[in-house]
Amino acid sequence: MPEKTAGHTPNELSLENDTSKYTQTVLAIALDFDLVTNDPMKSRADEIKLLTIKNRKQAKKNKEKKPPGVGCPAGGVESCEELERAVIRETRDESGYGSSGAKILGKIYVEHRHKISNSIHVHLIKVDSLYVIKVKESDEVYPTWDNWLTLRQVLKMPYAIGRDGRPENPDGIYFSHVRRLIKALNILVLSSPENLPKDASNWIDEHYRDLASAMKDLLRDGLVVLRDDGQIGLPNKDKSDK
Repeated sequence: MPEKTAGHTPNELSLENDTSKYTQTVLAIALDFDLVTNDPMKSRADEIKLLTIKNRKQAKKNKEKKPPGVGCPAGGVESCEELERAVIRETRDESGYGSSGAKILGKIYVEHRHKISNSIHVHLIKVDSLYVIKVKESDEVYPTWDNWLTLRQVLKMPYAIGRDGRPENPDGIYFSHVRRLIKALNILVLSSPENLPKDASNWIDEHYRDLASAMKDLLRDGLVVLRDDGQIGLPNKDKSDK
């Protein structure tokens, strides 16, 4: 017997089930481990870095209308464009990284935003942190932004958008991007190898110890919390979708 779906109209249900008609967005998660050490006096949370970009206030003519703030490289998929090509393009054009030697390690998960008919494809990507070119979308992002932030820096930043969806701090980070980062890390760390893309599975095998150490320190410092289901979450904000 099908489960009851109280609270949804038939039109809403048919729309939610037909995600093929949704607009498509990609989000790239790139982590750098080049500065990771075995020094017991240092935290891996201060050594593992995330690739970020900082969006300017968008012009009215811009279709994406991103609010100002910090986040992962992300954007819409162009007509007839493959998802992986879109991930590389957005990463390269927004951050300057990924033009040489970039590799998609796998699509980690898809988030369907039914209220706005949009699907977000979250990918793990590897880029050369020492090779960067001129930012193409300098009218949309700050080209002089220091792209690589440590995990601790990311989780200590104020949010760019409040829980009510209103802009709060143009120097803050998008809560939705942090939430997607944490969800991706949970999947990578907790999933069986056979349930991950092969390259992503190999990647987590290499970096599991450092990521686990970083999460332990972030838990200790209250920047993340351990949820009842055993996964890592964000303090008191997991239910927000802003």
